[in-house]
Amino acid sequence: FVPSGASKACMVLESAPLPTHLLHYLLTLGVAALLSVVAFNTLSRPRDFLTACGVALTKVQRTAAEIERKTFHIAGLLVPTTHQFLLAIGFENIACVQICVVITVVGWTLDLLRVAFPGGVIARNWPLASLLRESERQRLTGGCYFSLGCTLTIAFSPPSIATVSMLFLILGDMSAAIIGVSFGGETCTMRLGRQGKKSL
Repeated sequence: FVPSGASKACMVLESAPLPTHLLHYLLTLGVAALLSVVAFNTLSRPRDFLTACGVALTKVQRTAAEIERKTFHIAGLLVPTTHQFLLAIGFENIACVQICVVITVVGWTLDLLRVAFPGGVIARNWPLASLLRESERQRLTGGCYFSLGCTLTIAFSPPSIATVSMLFLILGDMSAAIIGVSFGGETCTMRLGRQGKKSL
């Protein structure tokens, strides 16, 4: 017996992890990430710790600043966690999509007003303004695109796939930025040929 396309789809849906299982995983991941942040922030000499990890002395200060900025992205775990929590207590996925749409529309509206009126009330009272890069002060922040991406993912993907996608976005972006600032830009020159006249 060869299952049809509809049967295969049903098998995939039946084998998908339950929202409660995903919620437990996300809570464990969130607690671990929070403890890591607290542990780093309680270090008496964080720059010495970064140097011990192999970060060049010329990059230590920038790496410490990038860690402080990017660790805020851990708050992005609240999106898949809240999504799975709502599903676990009986919400339909369409209701979660509607909530995301409202949050995204409000976020984009406020950010557009902040950019359009730099000296306005919204710009002066923008939350976590100290974490914005200089280039982000004159354009939309990454939070707008993050909310839009999460909304589309939740709307068009099964909950388990949406959760994994958001985890890749949150943790992948944070890790890539911190590792890139810490160790990026290094070059390695290799001499080729018998007399080493060619280089790579």
